[in-house]
This record gives sequence, C-alpha cells and structure tokens, in this order.
Amino acid sequence: MGYISTPKSLKIAILINTDEAPYIPLFKSAYTTLFTTLSPTSTLTFYSPPSHSLPSPSELPTYDLLVIGGGTYVVDEDTPWVVEELEFMKNVLENYPDLKIVAICFGHQKLCQAFGGELGWNKAGKAELGIITLPLTPAGTKFFPFASTASLKLHELHRKEIATPAPGFMALAENNQVCLSEGGKILTFQGHPEMSVELAKKLMESESLYTKWLSGEELGALREGAGGVHDGLAIWRRVLEWVRE
Repeated sequence: MGYISTPKSLKIAILINTDEAPYIPLFKSAYTTLFTTLSPTSTLTFYSPPSHSLPSPSELPTYDLLVIGGGTYVVDEDTPWVVEELEFMKNVLENYPDLKIVAICFGHQKLCQAFGGELGWNKAGKAELGIITLPLTPAGTKFFPFASTASLKLHELHRKEIATPAPGFMALAENNQVCLSEGGKILTFQGHPEMSVELAKKLMESESLYTKWLSGEELGALREGAGGVHDGLAIWRRVLEWVRE
C-alpha cells in the first residue's frame, strides 16, 4: 500500500490593516475559512498594525509565512502606525530574508514603496471594483499553472496601483497586479485572493471613498456580483505550495 504524505503544518502571521470593528471579524473569518479548507492543521496569528500590534523579533523566526494584508486605510496615510509598519517591513526584508511574504492591496503597495518602486493612479481614472480578470505574463502562467486561460479572476478594491515595480521584482500579471521578487520569497497582489462574499459586500456598502460615483443601481449590481466565480482558493493553494518549496 502506498504512503500518502501529509503536508506539514504551517505557522502563519497575518497583518490586517484596519482597526474598524465591523471589518475585523470579517477579515479574520475570510482567512480562517481559507486556511481551514486548505491547511487545517496550520496555525494563524492575527496582528493589527493600526493598533500597533506587530510580530516581535522573537516571533518572526517561528513563522513560515507573513501575510501583509489589505484593510480600510489608503497607502497615502502618513500616520504613526503606517510609518511604524513601513519600518517593520524594512526590518523584515533586511533581517529575515528567508521568510516567505505575501502582500495584498495595501501591503502590495506599501511593500513596493519600501523597496523603491513607484505608485500611480489607476489608469481608468477611478477605483477598480468587483471581480476582475487579470491577464498573466509568461512568468505568471508558469507560476500559476492552474490558470488554463492565462488569467486570474480576483476581487479588486483600489484607486492606486504600482506604476513602476520595485527593483528586483517581476510582474506576474499585467499592470503589475501580481509581482514576485527576484529571489522568489515575496509575492504581492493588488487584488484580494482572501476576499469572502460577506467581506466584499460590507466593503462595497461602506467604503464611499471607492464607490461614491456609482448609482444605487450600479452599487447594487456590484454587491450582487460579489458572489461570482473567482480564483482565490486556487491562488492560496498555490501559495501554500510555494511556501513549502
């Protein structure tokens, strides 16, 4: 009888960039549901940078994956906690080079800045919202072999994007929507592979910064579309393979 190996349990630190009470349980639930499905024996620890909660230097070496997530703040914020998180990122990059990192939305943009890349406004001139199809680059189709159409479907909620990738990063999707570091240790997403239907709907109805130009009918259609087909689960399955490589 053949032996089926069980993937090792992982320790995962997740930074949620919000301190707004309605969103915290929704972000935590979205991540918990994903990792319970894909790696049920792995351990998740959540941190809140806006509340000055970050992994300590003694905790960082114990993690297999650091997720620098999205939230409800824009990357332009220059508040003390944003400065603190940026310094934290620089410290991790300098002193923990073997730690795998996934950065999402706010994290994707802030980490780009930390490495010397440049941000710009979305080329459409307004926020990109809902489930979007992202064409992959040749490097992206190699990294995401499950993407048979050479594209990914991802939830999006952003106004700014990476105009110039940081040195040493290559684009896995068009418009730098997904990037991978030269050493293969850092993977970043402008979109939200962790997004749940409940979280997407809450963000659509509450984040007027992104939805203020929409009519009631357009916003309703966007909320209804939150339950559409996307590649979040498949992306995280590939991410966990990558962490174990």
